[in-house]
Amino acid sequence: MATPDPRLSAVRALNRVLPGKGDGESLREVLRDFPLQGSDGGQMRDICFGVCRHLRPLNHWLNQQLSKPLKASAQPVRLALLAGLYELWFSDRPAHAIVNAYPQLCRKLKAPWAAGLSNAVLRKASQITIEQAVADAPANIQLSLPDWLFKRWQKDWPDDADAMARANLQTPPFTLRVNRQQQQRADALTALGEGARAGSVAPYSIYLQPARPVFQLPGFEQGALSVQDEAAQLPAELLQAPANGRILDACAAPGGKTGQLREKFPATDLTALELEGKRLARIREN
Repeated sequence: MATPDPRLSAVRALNRVLPGKGDGESLREVLRDFPLQGSDGGQMRDICFGVCRHLRPLNHWLNQQLSKPLKASAQPVRLALLAGLYELWFSDRPAHAIVNAYPQLCRKLKAPWAAGLSNAVLRKASQITIEQAVADAPANIQLSLPDWLFKRWQKDWPDDADAMARANLQTPPFTLRVNRQQQQRADALTALGEGARAGSVAPYSIYLQPARPVFQLPGFEQGALSVQDEAAQLPAELLQAPANGRILDACAAPGGKTGQLREKFPATDLTALELEGKRLARIREN
């Protein structure tokens, strides 16, 4: 059996998240259907998250290079070009390897006509930086924000809007939540070893640097640890409820806070609601 191509897997995943017609699926949900592990899995996920994070500047420069817009049916080709641009400008992978990889990827996408386009676009991109590529673009495109959101930030936080937008482009840290029903945070820190540190706000949060595949984390498969941003852990920690009361978790998928509420209030009657059946299944798994 051939080894899965992480770049091809990334494009196929992105095609479900960023379809030409809009209304795509959640990236985190889609990635569950692409269980690549090791360095290939890391590369695929990096490309997926990176293209989504920097979509506006990547699209801006690519559109300037096209003599005419790509057809809607060529959306996988567009995504492949965006993935190549992301790798060139935001990863430390060798430029020549990236440029050489994407014409072949276009052939795997059954679009051999795009091989020459890919080669020309990526070779040109390899000669410049992202800053040079978007130097003529408005700030909201450079910062990869929707127009309406950047205007709102400028209105509400005029002195901080740019800094907020730049922070928004940074790769978030890998953060865990300790299941208080199974272990203490201090014990989890010891088990995780070097690179683990306690969060400063949420009492059961842990930061881990560098990130590791979750199934390599001690206790993850047994539910002793969950992946959850520290800020996302705060609502359940601040919630007060009677020991035997009732809690409604509305719009509950994927279930991180549902699990956290069960850990904090083990005797309550906890109800989780979710509109989409597929996402409801994810809550049950968690």
